[in-house]
Amino acid sequence: MTRSWLAAECAVPAVAAVEHQPGSALQGAVEVVRGFHSEMPLLDVEVAALPALIAARAILSALGCEQQAVVEPDNPYALESVDGAWSRLAAVAAIPFPLAHAAFASACGFALPAAPLPRPAAPLLSGWDDRATSVLDLSVATEMLDFGAWRDPDAVAAAIAARQQSPAAIPVALHGERRITAGGDPTVDEPSTVHLGTDLFVAAGTPVLAPVPGRVLRVGTREVVVATGGDLVLRLGGITPAVGTAHWLEPGAVVGTVAARRPGASLPAHVHVQLARQHLEELPDDAPASLASAWLQLCPDPAPLLGLAPAGTGRPQPEAVLARRLRFLASPYALYYEPDPPRIERGWRQWLYDADGRPYLDVINNIAVVGHSHPRIEAAAARQLRLVNVNSRFLYEAIGRFTERLVALVPAPLDTVFLVNSGSEANDLALQLARRATGQRDVVCFQGAYHGWTAATNVLMTGADRTGAVHPAHQLVKPNSYNGPYRRGDPATVDRYADEACAEIERMVAQGRPPGAFLCEPLLGNSGGVTLPDRYLERVYAAVRKAGGVCIADEVQVGYGRLGRHFWAFEQQGVVPDILTIAKSVGNGYPVAAVITTRAIADQFRQPERSFFASVAGTPVACEVGLAVLDVMDDEGLQHNAMVVGDHLQSRLEPIVAEHPLAGASHGIGLYRGIELVRDGDPDRPASEEAAAICERMRGLGVIVQPTGDFSNVLKVKPPLCITTDDIDFLVDALERTLTGGW
Repeated sequence: MTRSWLAAECAVPAVAAVEHQPGSALQGAVEVVRGFHSEMPLLDVEVAALPALIAARAILSALGCEQQAVVEPDNPYALESVDGAWSRLAAVAAIPFPLAHAAFASACGFALPAAPLPRPAAPLLSGWDDRATSVLDLSVATEMLDFGAWRDPDAVAAAIAARQQSPAAIPVALHGERRITAGGDPTVDEPSTVHLGTDLFVAAGTPVLAPVPGRVLRVGTREVVVATGGDLVLRLGGITPAVGTAHWLEPGAVVGTVAARRPGASLPAHVHVQLARQHLEELPDDAPASLASAWLQLCPDPAPLLGLAPAGTGRPQPEAVLARRLRFLASPYALYYEPDPPRIERGWRQWLYDADGRPYLDVINNIAVVGHSHPRIEAAAARQLRLVNVNSRFLYEAIGRFTERLVALVPAPLDTVFLVNSGSEANDLALQLARRATGQRDVVCFQGAYHGWTAATNVLMTGADRTGAVHPAHQLVKPNSYNGPYRRGDPATVDRYADEACAEIERMVAQGRPPGAFLCEPLLGNSGGVTLPDRYLERVYAAVRKAGGVCIADEVQVGYGRLGRHFWAFEQQGVVPDILTIAKSVGNGYPVAAVITTRAIADQFRQPERSFFASVAGTPVACEVGLAVLDVMDDEGLQHNAMVVGDHLQSRLEPIVAEHPLAGASHGIGLYRGIELVRDGDPDRPASEEAAAICERMRGLGVIVQPTGDFSNVLKVKPPLCITTDDIDFLVDALERTLTGGW
């Protein structure tokens, strides 16, 4: 037993956390402090001591490991510990004590005492009083920058210039803004996107004046730091200095001139005005969102010094957004990444952006088949909305052009289209078509297969109320050769699944309940892209048709060019269905879905007493969006890209499956893939909890991925088809880092 400071007990694991998160050492320590404080509340004075206690622990650990290595030179554990201990110390030493104190205080609900702001004695720019200001919006929700323009410095400069309401107006970007322009490409390290100053965009060469008296503390190639006489210093960045260190500045004295934009910089020429506590030696322009509360305490808003209104709080905080959703939205709605979901505010191509401006590689949104926010999709919808949007009982050109394009994509005898709104509606209608065409209600499907949320389709998934349902379900064992009853390596596996399916169909016929339909995904999408055994559908389709039923291919998820070598998943099985259902990708996020069948089946659905239509299905806008999606897929070669990038993905996944027992198998074709996680390489031990934790860790590394499958243990990889091989390398590197380094 040792009598010591309680806070030292918090410092020990905080140092250990640094080792696990060397790229975000302070963030790791902050989470330890937050958790410790929630169970054993710390005093504010203890929190203030924590940076020193953590440093002391890191020093003792490094020296202790060094000494032990000297004492036991033949002990491999002691020798290996030395490098890690010195690395921990280096990471801790790189954290400024004031920043660590502010971060720990924020995590524990304490606030640092506010420093009095210096009072302006002169304008920052000559003629300031005669010039108006125009506030810019460089946040994730900005309307200044569309279609990825925030990634192009020239486009950003043009947008900022356009905000000048007159030649004398000064565009201003405010303090505390989460900037989309600062996020860059997705990276494993959190980007610095929270702005710590106020930017004034004026021409290069514009003189910058001292707004307060003070002595110059530091001069850099593009900055001047001035002591204001209080607890704060003033940093003027983005300028060419005209003063030297220790120079005394009177209000209105020239400090320097605005420098030209640096090569590769995301923003044009501007002066960056920042206040900060004097004991901070290095002052970044931006901070990572995870440390924003600490940095914003250390760098208060300089707006009053410039005669501007304070920046304010901006958009609602994540807690308020989540609380409103939970209050008014029905509880069955789920969220990715509960209980702390990211607030996704923007999408562009294969990337998603959260409210803090961090970009993520999106590998799960197969609905955005041509990429998020595609300008041609937006233009098609906007153009038609400006003209008219009516229901399909009116005659207009777009519906004929769109259905003609759809029919051109499918083999004979499929030649007739019903337009609906969603995959659930498409599958529900397909079942109605089958019942009308065959006179039979019973449906053959796979166990646990998902085909939608209508009453008819939901019964197929649950298997409940088989006899009383509109379409009673007869569930087949899912033909999964990885962890089903018949598995890879058994030469009879291919036939056994088909034999059982055909036997079930024969039993139904013998019982006087022949199947009206067989409904399945030709690639098991909800299982994570599991491929069916060769010739499986060929045999089952034949048995169903012999019994008088029809075959429905649910291509809502897996079709539409995603498989690369095949436009439709049924093609890789060598079959043609009687009814085909499509949705999701068809509208790139707009509600466009369809059922494609034969004229004979479609005509049997016609009823003298009423016609078929849906109020918002097949409208001119829906059809124009559907046409635009097909045009983009053709013009940008996205099906070919799915093949090339999908092959690269498979080549990167093969060694991971071979080397990591947790990665039991990789499933799928093209850009519909699944990585099945199992414990100890055992297919019968799904690693569901590990999959959830790995997805959380992958989000921290800049990748949005989620689990699927019967046990939620398969990482689904079904990204927009514009994804690149470089993106795949980023994804797989992050996965390998997680599997190797832990989660």
